Amino acid sequence: AVIAAPAISHPADVARLFAAMAGGQDGAIVARAAVALAPVALLMTAIGILVAWQDGSREWAAAMAVAILGLLVAPPVAAFALFFVFLHAPAHLIAARERLSDVSRLRWVAIGAGMSVVAVTAWLLFAAGVGRAITPDRTAQAFQLLAAVAVPHLLFSRWIERQLARADANPTERQMI
Repeated sequence: AVIAAPAISHPADVARLFAAMAGGQDGAIVARAAVALAPVALLMTAIGILVAWQDGSREWAAAMAVAILGLLVAPPVAAFALFFVFLHAPAHLIAARERLSDVSRLRWVAIGAGMSVVAVTAWLLFAAGVGRAITPDRTAQAFQLLAAVAVPHLLFSRWIERQLARADANPTERQMI
């Protein structure tokens, strides 16, 4: 739904974004596929929001409904950034902090900062090494940078999963996390 909503409400913009990311017109094909899948994705999301509301997760359901509305109304890049910053990332961090409540705030910050430094450094090395292959188009570069920024998020999520699995397997280790 995060891709489908802007694809259905801003098809030309999304097609341009996908074309820029793909470095050619193949992106337009992907955008058309997103538009074709949009009704099913949005229907499934609406059902999920309704079920969450009925199950008592009204705050999450309302936030997701507003986020989907924002994805439909706002320009695609801005809408995605708002969705990620105000709904996706905070939900991840809140859930992780609840499950790993024994981890100190300093360790959380140190791990997140360390992974961010590694991701940005890797991006800079990658960009310097294959700089000729990277399109100068700003939209494509923005998405490439977004991909580089997503790496710490994915690494951090994986680290949290490993810590939780270890803690669940051995409750006495939970105090060491």
